[in-house]
Amino acid sequence: MLRLTLFLTILAGTATAQTSLPPGLSPYMQGVIREATDFMNISRYDSAQVAISEAFQQSEFPLHAHDLYYLHCYEAEIMYYNALFEQGINSSMRGLEIAQQLNDSLLEGSAENLTGLFLMSLQRYREAIPHFKRSAQLLPDLHGNEFLSFRYHALANHGESLVKLNQPDSAMQLSKESIRLAQLAGRIRGEALGYWNIAEAWLLLNQPDSAEAISARALKIVDPSQHRDAVQVVCATLMKTARVRNQLSDAVMWMERGLLEMDNPLNTNLTRMQFLEECISVMLHIGQTERSLGLIRQLDELRRTVNAS
Repeated sequence: MLRLTLFLTILAGTATAQTSLPPGLSPYMQGVIREATDFMNISRYDSAQVAISEAFQQSEFPLHAHDLYYLHCYEAEIMYYNALFEQGINSSMRGLEIAQQLNDSLLEGSAENLTGLFLMSLQRYREAIPHFKRSAQLLPDLHGNEFLSFRYHALANHGESLVKLNQPDSAMQLSKESIRLAQLAGRIRGEALGYWNIAEAWLLLNQPDSAEAISARALKIVDPSQHRDAVQVVCATLMKTARVRNQLSDAVMWMERGLLEMDNPLNTNLTRMQFLEECISVMLHIGQTERSLGLIRQLDELRRTVNAS
């Protein structure tokens, strides 16, 4: 099962359309958040981390509670996309604590979603679910702060956790509602990855034809967009679906299609690593030993790069 939650974090690919910064920030932090957001929108997470780290370390400008909330959550976001889950959960928990102190339900709901995201990525699925439930209770269907999670994020994350726990029927119900709300918000990424979630549930039910159909729908939605990590996610499911149907040439074809996204600067290291893991598993299953060894070397090199950054 692909360990991905690629549409459910603070920015969630939406900040490119920003016309205003989050409310409550000091003038100094407005500049920091603008700079970090610009870097994150083009997947330059190391540069964004530098901007965030410098803000934490400076002493010239006092940092207010709202400033610290966004700093911690941005830091968590960066660590998430670099697959640094053990480190990132500490930042997300700190953001949650600040939101609770501020008694701000919108900030708290977004931080609950982010904390659940890290727990799910650490395969602590049962621990993650209460955070997603609280997030869905706190977040409205729509709101005006594009820098925070929406309710459809929390619902889809909850659904993905249920896929991991082998509860496909419940996962589908939550994912369908997340799709409806993503469509209401005009978010093609959320819509497409909601369909991806349902496709993964169909695979659990050993219904590869349904999984293929819904994955194709997801790919049609997201392929023309800038969300290349989401494209790679869907290609992985189509690859697995072909393998289940014993269509080995199609499995290789979808692997090759997904590998085209490896060098795209709009992709993320997290997606790249998890896609390679899926490729290795499928190639070993169909007897492509030499190809799997090459993929293992590629994955090891990418992990070293991430760990050294």
